[in-house]
Amino acid sequence: MITFLDRSERLGEYKHSLNITYPRTVNIIMGNYPYPEKIHNLMLEIKSNLKDTMHSYTYVKGGMTGWNYFLDKPLFQEFMAKVINQHQLSHPEMFQYFFDKMNILNAWGNEIRTGDKVD
Repeated sequence: MITFLDRSERLGEYKHSLNITYPRTVNIIMGNYPYPEKIHNLMLEIKSNLKDTMHSYTYVKGGMTGWNYFLDKPLFQEFMAKVINQHQLSHPEMFQYFFDKMNILNAWGNEIRTGDKVD
């Protein structure tokens, strides 16, 4: 999960979220992330860095990394660059001049196993 804040909204803190799931293919907005090995590496990062204190801490009733786990990770930054570049034309309101308009507030991963859920 990635949450970002629109820089132009100072008082209301207008937030956006981008959810990425990985069943067998990775659907991002209206496209596919063409590097499954990199998504696999992100998944390994999540699995290796789940925090016991975050399990069922929020609406995620499963394993979760810390809120800001991915913010400084090169693999995540590369992923975000690909998403932004891929969708600047199809979703300019969100992705055109993204880093001028938005601050990424947090980026975390979660693992949902059988019996877990996201409320």
